Formats: sequence, C-alpha cells, structure tokens
Amino acid sequence: MCEISRFQNLCRRVRFCLDEASSDLGEANSFLADFVARVRSTGLQVTRATVPEVYRAVSRVKEALGVPVEPEVYVVNDVSANAFAPAFASGNRPILVLNSGLVTLLNSNELAFAIAHELGHLGLRHSQRLPSVQPQSEFEALQKRSLQRYAEISADRIALIATRSVFGAAHVMVKLASVPSRRYLP
Repeated sequence: MCEISRFQNLCRRVRFCLDEASSDLGEANSFLADFVARVRSTGLQVTRATVPEVYRAVSRVKEALGVPVEPEVYVVNDVSANAFAPAFASGNRPILVLNSGLVTLLNSNELAFAIAHELGHLGLRHSQRLPSVQPQSEFEALQKRSLQRYAEISADRIALIATRSVFGAAHVMVKLASVPSRRYLP
C-alpha cells in the first residue's frame, strides 16, 4: 500500500459517522489562495533551524499518521490560541498555520495533538467553513453547528491516533477553553 493511501485509509476508518467530506470550495478558492499567500509572506516558516521544537512535533505527527509529504508549516503573529489547515499547496503538500498564541500555550506533545488535528481536517477533506451565507433560521444555524462539531470529532480522532494520549488531548482542550498562558498551569 502506498503512503498516500495509508493516511487516506486512516482518515476513512476513523471518520465520525455523521461527518461528511466537503468536495466543493466554490468561492472559497480565491479567499484561500489570498490567505495562503499572505501567510507565506508574513509568517515564520517552521524548519529544523527556525523553530526546532515545532519542527520535531510536526515530524512526529507526520510519521505517526503516515503523511507522505512534509507539511509546509508557518507560525503567524497572533495571540489567539488557534491553528488552521487552509489548503494543500501545489500537489499534495499540506499547509498548516499555527498562531503564536497556540505555540506559546501548548507544550511539544500538546502541540503535536493540535498539528495532527489540523492534518486530520485536510485528510478528511473538510472544506473551510467560511462565514459566507448566514443561516436563515435557528434550525439551520443549529444544523450548521452540528456539522462543524462532527468534523471536529473526526479530526480529534486522527489526533488521538497520532499522539496516543487521551490525557494529552484533554489537557489541550482544557487549555484552549480556559487558560490564557502556560504560566498559570502546573
């Protein structure tokens, strides 16, 4: 079995039953292209020399998941604890964007969970949920939120496989939900 199939097969096996892949980005394509260009011009590209701890976390996740190519990873100056997997670059090379707030908040193992989660979104072919069309009813808003939650469950499953730590996953989720900085944690 080739390496590309290994990762895609993993994604298919662990997808949450109510999660569906998105195939059409429509108008999002030009937005994503602009976003990726901006990140490439302003972000710090993660390499062994620039951000070695993050680079090692990316390498561990890539190996654990059988991702066939080296992801293109950037850290952008943004204090919010967030990450994005906006697109695949030319060919099948994934692009990941980590906010500096996330890199500051999480330790190396926790960062590996976040990186694997984002790679999971790409492998599961989740489109970017752009704030394009506003739901017309409370039911539509709830339905849209449910679909987003299903995608998050699937991506968390991929991250759990990569890191093999339920405790680590829980620690990430608690930090993201409530803790502004590492200095407040034991």
